[in-house]
Amino acid sequence: MCDVCTVFDRKYCHICFVCCKAMDGVVRAIQDMGRGFNPLKEGNILKVPLPKMSKDARTALVKVAKEAAEKAKVGIRRCRQKGISDARKRKDEMSEDDIKKTEKQVQVLTDEFVKKTEELLDSKTKEVMGS
Repeated sequence: MCDVCTVFDRKYCHICFVCCKAMDGVVRAIQDMGRGFNPLKEGNILKVPLPKMSKDARTALVKVAKEAAEKAKVGIRRCRQKGISDARKRKDEMSEDDIKKTEKQVQVLTDEFVKKTEELLDSKTKEVMGS
């Protein structure tokens, strides 16, 4: 069983095991992946040196992040549509002004979360590309 897995300085992944019996199986699995990882055992800690990513690999990772961010924005917009639709369905219970006010609040929240998503994407893109 793995208790803790951390990455230090983008150079090593440290995996701390509670049960050292599982470590040998994990070492074999990591080596069998065919990615060139060579894990090092230090007591109950497994250190996996992480190779530097190529520019192509970083570009591919950014592409995946952009796709995930776009899916997140689509989900946010769906929530906006549902919120506005739900407000409009309550026209018997709410005044027209309250419905418009609710629609504005939903739009403000939508814009806020879309902006946060874009900021996170920009931050991660810079981090991955190293600029």
